[in-house]
Amino acid sequence: MIHVKKGGGGSAPLSHLFSQVLVSSELLKGDVSALDFVNDAVKDDFGEIFLKAPGEECEIIIAIIHKNYSSPLEKVLPFFSMISLLFTCERLSLYGYKYRVALIEQLGQQSM
Repeated sequence: MIHVKKGGGGSAPLSHLFSQVLVSSELLKGDVSALDFVNDAVKDDFGEIFLKAPGEECEIIIAIIHKNYSSPLEKVLPFFSMISLLFTCERLSLYGYKYRVALIEQLGQQSM
């Protein structure tokens, strides 16, 4: 599962990103009807099984689009966003998810 937001505009968009990650991971881990709903909604585009059942391995990608994508994460994120990301990753580990955090190059100056 991939979650993406543009960074660089303060901590609010990143807080929203981390909240989305936690809410979706908790929902999909504990509510089979949520899995069924998502799979039914996207099966025409992605096939019968888009999201795996609880207990099956799933990796979560937290992606942040930023102009300084090649810098270390701690140089890119505001202080409290970094702390929030660490807490988010700890929770994902407790739920049994594998996760990765990626910085993605921001192309041009288009708004998102």
